[in-house]
Amino acid sequence: MITFFYGYLERRNKALSWELLRKKKSIENIPWVCLLDFNQILSQDKKMGGNPIDLFHMMGFYRALMDCNLFDLGCIRYNFTRSNMRNSLIISMRD
Repeated sequence: MITFFYGYLERRNKALSWELLRKKKSIENIPWVCLLDFNQILSQDKKMGGNPIDLFHMMGFYRALMDCNLFDLGCIRYNFTRSNMRNSLIISMRD
């Protein structure tokens, strides 16, 4: 199963993103790829500049990934999703 996911940008709606992700989780135990932009990072080393990370939202994202049995496969091409106007593809999947 493939899901194209775009998480809420607003901090107040982050929890809604994670609940939606949990709802998208298939009841069947089939391979699942979830890609695009979650608008959240999993660690400080994934951030460059700007405001400091919000640990509460970062942990909420981590728990949602664990609940859905998803894991970060990393970035393809560039280290950051937006750097010099170039976007990277971020892919997560479960076995």
